[in-house]
Amino acid sequence: MPPVTSHASKKRKACYATQLNVAATKAAQVMNVLIPNEFCNSSAWENGPKVFKPASARKELLSALFDTSTFRKIVKKLEKHDPLEFGRDLNAARYMDGKRDTPNAQVADSKTVWGLYRDGCTLQVHQPQRFQKHLAGVCSGLEQRLGCLVGINAYLTPSGTQGLAPHHDDVDIFVCQTEGSKRWRLYNPRKGFALPAHPSGDLPEDTLGDPVMDVTLQVGDVLYMPRGTVHQAVAQQDASTHLTISTYQNHSVGTLAQAMLHSAMQGQEEPVCLPLSLRRGLPPGFLYSHGYQADKMRDLKRRPAEPATPPKGDDALGQSLAQQVAAGLRELADKVEAQPDLISKAADLMSLDFMDSRAPPSEASLVAMGSEPTLKDAVICRAATAFRLVPFEAPDADPRVPLVKVISCLGNSIENHMMGEQHEHEQQHQHSDACCHGGSHNELHTALNGKSSNVSQATELESDQESGSDENEEEEDEEEDEGQADLVFPATYSLALVQLLSAESAAVGVKEIKLDGDETKLDLAVTLWKEGIVAVQPQPSKKPGKKSKN
Repeated sequence: MPPVTSHASKKRKACYATQLNVAATKAAQVMNVLIPNEFCNSSAWENGPKVFKPASARKELLSALFDTSTFRKIVKKLEKHDPLEFGRDLNAARYMDGKRDTPNAQVADSKTVWGLYRDGCTLQVHQPQRFQKHLAGVCSGLEQRLGCLVGINAYLTPSGTQGLAPHHDDVDIFVCQTEGSKRWRLYNPRKGFALPAHPSGDLPEDTLGDPVMDVTLQVGDVLYMPRGTVHQAVAQQDASTHLTISTYQNHSVGTLAQAMLHSAMQGQEEPVCLPLSLRRGLPPGFLYSHGYQADKMRDLKRRPAEPATPPKGDDALGQSLAQQVAAGLRELADKVEAQPDLISKAADLMSLDFMDSRAPPSEASLVAMGSEPTLKDAVICRAATAFRLVPFEAPDADPRVPLVKVISCLGNSIENHMMGEQHEHEQQHQHSDACCHGGSHNELHTALNGKSSNVSQATELESDQESGSDENEEEEDEEEDEGQADLVFPATYSLALVQLLSAESAAVGVKEIKLDGDETKLDLAVTLWKEGIVAVQPQPSKKPGKKSKN
């Protein structure tokens, strides 16, 4: 049975618009219409703001994505039975005389929402892909293209007004103008600190300096801003609607280093572990003699005119530890260069969070299932980037039998996509309080704590040692879990699984699966088919050869 791709309520499913089937558009096509592929693969990425003027395809796409009438329909359809909530689903904001106000109300019905709009408030809609099927397709397609989380916020701003104070975000943003026009003033990062990992608060006007870009966006224009770009925007004579598509929150080389360090700390054998110098214990009482309070205590005891002397006591200990840490990190750096496995483990760790939080692929983008495979069939992966094979350590498993598991985003909920803590600014991205994400990222929190919302379900293809009671417990777990179950296999299946998970453009004959024995090959193909991972592509029947006349 194919896994469910969305757990949105029936009422909100009924609200999904169908006027644009972006959900069925391939990821590369979506990306190239909104932002040219050559830009994402160039040195211009992260190196300052850039405006893309409207091509005909982009203007047509953006003008149909989201506007005032779209949001009116959403509010009206949901207000009676499943109304939007201020703070969670939308904010009302206005910026006047150097101060920002957020006059959110209790109930987000049509009267209240549009009353705030008439009073000059910008309506900031959090993650509208939860209500619009074609925006869900944009998120899914861009996540597939970029390999990291993507969020969306919509901003509806009355003419001549400004909703948010000047600020910068911790995400890369693509501002897509869908209705009216808006003037944007962009400034250099604060104190020259580019690509920050955290958003700013509201920034005073007198601290901004001169704009590095002053541009008015019209329908079809796209403005790219790397994280850290300070910005503010004012709607022009016509009311403005724009989407901010955000990405690259907690997706830096530093994030990879963080995951790599965590992975090395968990390693129990060479070479994928910390060097011995970093595994040694700290001196007794270390925390009492180091830290902010201890530093200030040393300042208190130090005489103002005391001549510089060689460090001693706690100062000497601190310097010695600093040297030890630095030396250990240099050892680790040498190990990273010599052992790429450390980077691979870190990538797998980051992928757990990504796969657990990304948008599910649209049904229209998935290859049709077909009938249950037989030995005569060939199978093809339904969506290669929707699945990933990673090592797996089960708590009670035999350590002599390494395991792997297939993780999937098919069972993820679009209704909860990117809905973590909401920052007061334009948070829209992944799992933290980002401007465009607003989601659930939280700096590898899920992955680093070894947690996943997906329930692991062992698929024992080599043995049937499980008892009947264990099977009953597994069935109960399946009923309680709303998402797609993970599939666990012996590591001896790795090559066969990689072969099938990468079979996106060319089908693999069941008999060609890299396992021993036709029965084992068919068992694997059927298991993956039942989980909605592969589809069947029947082999063309061979025409009988002509008999010789002789």
